[in-house]
Amino acid sequence: MNNIKIKPGHLIFLFLAWFASMFLPSTLNRVKFSETLSLEQVYENFFYLLFHQEMAVGLALLLLLSLAFFLSFKKERGTHFIVLACLILYACYFIIYLPLVMAIDNHVQPHQLRGFAEFFWLFYDYGYIASVCLGLLFLLCFFKYSLDSKEKSAPTSQKLLG
Repeated sequence: MNNIKIKPGHLIFLFLAWFASMFLPSTLNRVKFSETLSLEQVYENFFYLLFHQEMAVGLALLLLLSLAFFLSFKKERGTHFIVLACLILYACYFIIYLPLVMAIDNHVQPHQLRGFAEFFWLFYDYGYIASVCLGLLFLLCFFKYSLDSKEKSAPTSQKLLG
């Protein structure tokens, strides 16, 4: 794993791919769904999910990411902790929490998992899966990049101690 080098160009490309995937239809707009029964008209993009349905998590991710970018460009120490916090928040919320809450709210039994998967797919479309996977890949690469930049600065600090 140490032989994989992440360059800033890779991070920019992954961020742009993640940002572009957020424009795909990702979530069901419940207000529109109550007005019409046409599924094609009720899907919204990932930004709607982040800043309308889950505003606190969206703002926390935005603040953590902007702080991580700012600290990374200034080459400050401790950037990897901020990126790790963002990665943990993103993974825990969008991969674990949202599906788990939907399963608990609907009282899903083990023999109903196939129906739950179809219901989850109906509520969160393919754009959700694409956005979550690309976001996870971007944050993992950003974490690797911040760890690599930490290791580059470590020998100089150890020279001062020694």
